[in-house]
Amino acid sequence: MNKGKWILSVLLLMILFFFFGVFYFVYPIKYKNVIEKYSQTYNVDKVLIASVICVESRFNKNAISVSGACGLMQIMPTTADWISEQLNIVDYNLYDPDNNIMFGTYYLHYLFDKYQNEIFVLACYNAGESVVCGWGNKEKFSIDNIKYNETKKYVLQIQKLKKIYISRF
Repeated sequence: MNKGKWILSVLLLMILFFFFGVFYFVYPIKYKNVIEKYSQTYNVDKVLIASVICVESRFNKNAISVSGACGLMQIMPTTADWISEQLNIVDYNLYDPDNNIMFGTYYLHYLFDKYQNEIFVLACYNAGESVVCGWGNKEKFSIDNIKYNETKKYVLQIQKLKKIYISRF
């Protein structure tokens, strides 16, 4: 191999390593086994769960929002109390990845069972079920029905991330 081809090959290899390094840094995935476990338990798409976690906390198990939502899937304490009653769990820790992913996935399962519309479900997860129910018919609900810009961006971001995370499972 001549010197020019060798330099080009090395440069191309460096670019590929850089791209994949940045890709995995920008779109991290942690707790893959826990995500897969609760995906199967509650019949919720693991790619969706990973996308929600990425948007909610960037996989930071200690994340706390200004509104008080906690952990990887940013669960409100009142929602966690309701979920713990549904699952008959007395002692839980929202900063424990297993507990948080179990609760968040259960809540997504509950919303999907009730509404069957992914956009509606994600809007409920972000803005609150009682708020979103006032925004329109769940069967015909679309991005255009979302009244909060933050929630609209949230749903669009998760849809984008699903296309990326599908390659990670």
